[in-house]
Amino acid sequence: LETLSSNPLLLTTHTFDTSDLSTSSGYTIPAAALFPSEHHKGDVCLQIVLSELTFSTKGSRLFDILVNGKVWARRVDVYELGGGRQKPIVLQRCVAVGKEGLRVGFAAVREEASV
Repeated sequence: LETLSSNPLLLTTHTFDTSDLSTSSGYTIPAAALFPSEHHKGDVCLQIVLSELTFSTKGSRLFDILVNGKVWARRVDVYELGGGRQKPIVLQRCVAVGKEGLRVGFAAVREEASV
């Protein structure tokens, strides 16, 4: 696993406009955006920050988060995890980056996967 001192590119933050997401969607972060050369493929620490802005009861919105096609977090309820509406939560885990990059997807379980 690379550290900030060995790879300053790890300081890069990828932020996406997700205002148009609905029931199932996602993003691909190209490997070239994560690593400066072909020799630096490996793991990265993925951090997703979420906040429930619409619903005011737990269980109203549930969705799965997929990373590289595999379930990374199942039945995420941001309202319940954050302890209420408009309270941010941070989900973080180190994941392997594939040849194509890092694919992060959101699949609705209840209501839309609005992130």
